[in-house]
Amino acid sequence: MTTAPLAVASAALPGLDPGRVCALAAEHGLDGVEWGVGVGQALPLTVSDAQLAAVATAAASHGLACAGVAVHEPEALAYPAALWHRICDLAVVLGAPHVRVYATGRDTDFDSGFAGLRELLADKARATAERGLRLLLEPAPATLVPDPALARRALSGVDSDSVGVVYDPGSLAREGWQDPFLATGVLGVLLRHVHVKNVAPRRNEDGSWVWQRTGLDTGIVDWSRVSDALDAAGYAGWFVLDHLSSHEPGSLAVDLVHLRKLAEVSHA
Repeated sequence: MTTAPLAVASAALPGLDPGRVCALAAEHGLDGVEWGVGVGQALPLTVSDAQLAAVATAAASHGLACAGVAVHEPEALAYPAALWHRICDLAVVLGAPHVRVYATGRDTDFDSGFAGLRELLADKARATAERGLRLLLEPAPATLVPDPALARRALSGVDSDSVGVVYDPGSLAREGWQDPFLATGVLGVLLRHVHVKNVAPRRNEDGSWVWQRTGLDTGIVDWSRVSDALDAAGYAGWFVLDHLSSHEPGSLAVDLVHLRKLAEVSHA
């Protein structure tokens, strides 16, 4: 039995400096780190070359690969060329296979907004491809692309070798849910990366509903079915824990017990 490569997102460990993120990932036997870029992330947009080199050295010293670079700023696709090139250069130094973004928000008419989004994605995909990277789009609630089908549509017309989609069932449970076998089928060759977490709805005293994080085995996402779908799709990429189930001490270790079971099943 083989096991998929496992990583933790630095965004799942807020407040820790990159060196501590690397040490913690290595301590728990992980294969890599997905580095978050932006305000409040492990790597601010103002990170210097020297600081970046230190992060790459720390990761290498702990035997950790870069599972990707995730830009958390919502306006990332509208960044000017110079700033986007800087992000791509950052990803290259870290050895990242891709740069991940979210779609733009829903502040315009859908047709015009979606057309503009496609142009932005095509433009940024060309820039990442020039540096040997892929551009990955992650469907997310409250954006123009909350589901796999719209992600595929947004990237249509762009060379499929230069782009991909992040499959995050925990986010799709909030908006954009599709059965895992349908979702992986819709994505096809665009299925490049998997984020792992679980959530459940909770009703407030005022009657409103909110989503809260849960253990991987207790939330609304049936991860055993997701694993079966990923196996059927031939997925062989990263499994990245992008949020912890709680802020309690030891939650990373607990979550990784379940993550390793999922990774083993999907690569049995």
